Amino acid sequence: MKGTVRTPSGGLEGWLARSPLNADLVLLLVCAVWGSTFVVIKIGLTNTLPFNFVATRFGVAFLVFFLLTARRLRALSSPEMSRGVFMGLLLVVGYATQTVGLSLTTASKAGFITGLSVVLVPLLARLLLGHRVGWGVAGGVGLATAGLGLLSLTADLRPEPGDLWVLACAVAFAGHILAVAELSRGGHALRLALVQTAIVAVGAGLLAVLFEGGLVLPSGPGLFATLYTGILGTGLVLGLQIPAQKYTSPSHAALIFAAEPVFAAVFAALLLGERLGPKELVGAGLILAGMLLAELKREPGKSERSIQHAD
Repeated sequence: MKGTVRTPSGGLEGWLARSPLNADLVLLLVCAVWGSTFVVIKIGLTNTLPFNFVATRFGVAFLVFFLLTARRLRALSSPEMSRGVFMGLLLVVGYATQTVGLSLTTASKAGFITGLSVVLVPLLARLLLGHRVGWGVAGGVGLATAGLGLLSLTADLRPEPGDLWVLACAVAFAGHILAVAELSRGGHALRLALVQTAIVAVGAGLLAVLFEGGLVLPSGPGLFATLYTGILGTGLVLGLQIPAQKYTSPSHAALIFAAEPVFAAVFAALLLGERLGPKELVGAGLILAGMLLAELKREPGKSERSIQHAD
């Protein structure tokens, strides 16, 4: 990355520029926050309905991005608006299915299944854009599929309903990652984020009205969870992730991000007392191995332009 990034003299970016290890540590912190959100959402759903939770969470996130982009809103272009709406609709599907799934399955399993989006991205790129799938991606998909079976199938080979909801989330998130890589070029990252959070808040609000009897402001655990995920899970991680990724490669960042489900499982064990059984542990390990193989052996330049997360 040397020669391509100006070295600031001070502040966060000045500190990041001093050593590649600093950027890695920041991205690891971002990854830990993402992993913790699975547990926080699980706690918040104890007294908040899923679509209500998503609507209020992204209402808070919208306010965060509005404060960050208020001075730049006049420059919002029609292409940015239309692309942001499309990416936002993918996020509506992703967060709605993930939150419903978390109400039915464990936070640790949801973390690993959501991580499948990493291996699904190149598959969607092959189906929709004609990108070639290398042996690493094919092997990663095979490992992750076997892991999903061990993690989610019951003794009589029936899938757990909550896990299927989260699997749908992984597909939607993979579509969003691909859409970001293809559509965000030339657009302003914060303005695109603002449009997307607005779409998710409105879309989830409509789902809450249609299927949950209306919008109700959360209280207690639900209020804490919406503030945590809306402020820390969006504003903080965005403010850290974007500058940190300028000082590392996309493949290196993706390797660090593969630790997200591990953090989810650790937080779930510490805070919720969740434990994966031997079969589930093997399945989780296979999914993690598939994620790493798909990223490490991906062809350079394929879907690597911009690594942005959707948690």
